[in-house]
Amino acid sequence: MLQQQSQKIQEHEVFLRCTFDDCPSKRNRIGTIKRKRCTKRITVGKQKRINSTSSRFFFNNFLFSTSALLISPILFLWAGGLFLICATAVAESLLPEKEAIDRCPIRIPSSIDRPPIVIGHRGAAFNLPEHTIPAYRLALELGADYIEPDLVPTRDGHLVSYHGLDLGISTNIESIFPGRKRTMDANGETGYFVQDFTLEEIKLIKVRQRVEHRTKDFDDLFRIPSLSEIIDLLYDWKVNVRPRIGSNLNTSKTSGRPGLYAELKYPDLLQEDANISMADLFLKELKSHPKSNELFFDKTECESLKFDEYLVPPLVVQSFEIKALKTMRELFELQTAPPKNGVEVEAPIWSNGLLPPLIILVSETKCFQNYESQEADENFWFEVVEARVNGIGPDKACLLTDHASLGRDFMETARLEHRLAVHPWTERM
Repeated sequence: MLQQQSQKIQEHEVFLRCTFDDCPSKRNRIGTIKRKRCTKRITVGKQKRINSTSSRFFFNNFLFSTSALLISPILFLWAGGLFLICATAVAESLLPEKEAIDRCPIRIPSSIDRPPIVIGHRGAAFNLPEHTIPAYRLALELGADYIEPDLVPTRDGHLVSYHGLDLGISTNIESIFPGRKRTMDANGETGYFVQDFTLEEIKLIKVRQRVEHRTKDFDDLFRIPSLSEIIDLLYDWKVNVRPRIGSNLNTSKTSGRPGLYAELKYPDLLQEDANISMADLFLKELKSHPKSNELFFDKTECESLKFDEYLVPPLVVQSFEIKALKTMRELFELQTAPPKNGVEVEAPIWSNGLLPPLIILVSETKCFQNYESQEADENFWFEVVEARVNGIGPDKACLLTDHASLGRDFMETARLEHRLAVHPWTERM
């Protein structure tokens, strides 16, 4: 917990929780900060400073692991099975007026009172082999708001879900295709690379538990799923399963159908090694699936929500490589381009003019120019802003540094200055 006598607000939002000791009529909660009662505002140039004699501030994110049923009051994220995101408090009187309200934003509005978002990272990966249909299904049964596949391509142009490119790490491929190992010219690594196999061949191999200390009881039982099969799972859950068991799930105004939180893996390397554009292939798969429009691009689903209702965005795309996200945005914008020179540009029915939120993933060596001395990288934020992403997924080491001020500065820059969602990772169980 951080005790602060003053806190700068560079934009319009406070990302820390305030305990209203000065306001006995207010309960302690995440919500709107009533500055007139609890604080005194001092204007200094274009910045505003809030002085509080007794308010306490602390990070408004928590780690939750269904693997160990553990809650820890630190900046959350990716556990072996599921991970969470918390909403943040907003200084309401400082917020600019908006012409329209997005009822399904990637950042939960401060007016919404709901539990943290739960994302099934690689499915319920502690319980079952990661990136399998049973692992994703179990994550949904446990109440996840998202399932999170890592997408990689096959030789014949299909996307499948697997954490890396080398299938030899957590499958039985060596016994099925013993002579197919090779060394990749692009990076010098040797393995059974997914881009060398067709979807039909991929379906012949079985998945094993990746993490050593987890149970091996389910090894060699499940297959690698395609993106199409994952979409089918989500559709079946939304249309057939959830309506039947809804009474046993969280069916409040601020929770509902789960979404897909997809990562595009190694786009630059795959472009060089196999001449595959991950952004193009992902868009192609979405267009070709008959249920993707209903699942991911239904405008009415969010527009019909009331002020106190919330749904997570149905589709989120993330990657470690900014170029892939920029390409993804450009491809979607081409589909929804406004008329040029009086000529109407026909937008495809499947996307309804919608663009999924884009998240840039960041390693501990990227968020600081010199990680040893933890000096900020000035070019890093320029690249993030230029990519026009909606959020950032930093390694938790970017926030939980030896110097607390560095983590706080990172959060303030992301949340306040650039107004990004922040989804740290990884806490593995």
